[in-house]
Amino acid sequence: MRVTDYHRDILESLRYPDMLTRQQEISPPATGTYEWVFTGESPYQNDTEKYKDILSADVERRQKLSRWLSSDEPLFWVNGKPGSGKSSLLSFVTHDQRTLQALESWAGQRPVHIIKFFFLATRLSAPKKCARLAKISFVSSTHD
Repeated sequence: MRVTDYHRDILESLRYPDMLTRQQEISPPATGTYEWVFTGESPYQNDTEKYKDILSADVERRQKLSRWLSSDEPLFWVNGKPGSGKSSLLSFVTHDQRTLQALESWAGQRPVHIIKFFFLATRLSAPKKCARLAKISFVSSTHD
């Protein structure tokens, strides 16, 4: 899509000052922390008895992500307790080339767009979050 001055003006009107603040606040994970998402190798696998609940949950999460990457479902929703690593995990997944490769394999000749938005629950009411998600999704999809 060719972006004209008119389109650019519309996109700029949708921007707001802290649009990317939450995403920029996410620290990169320690090397290897989320490799289990793609490889199945967990940092807890050497002590399976002690961490069997974590390992079981990791397998389930990995399978859900893998299924989603090859499905027609438009959204992959992650929720959990504050500070549990949701944003770090998704930042890792959305920036990893293996995600793009899996989506490109699924998409065939269609273009792939990864649109991400990181909520910070304490900063906005639910309606404002939805409005901002819609805005950033529109802006992101038209810039790709």
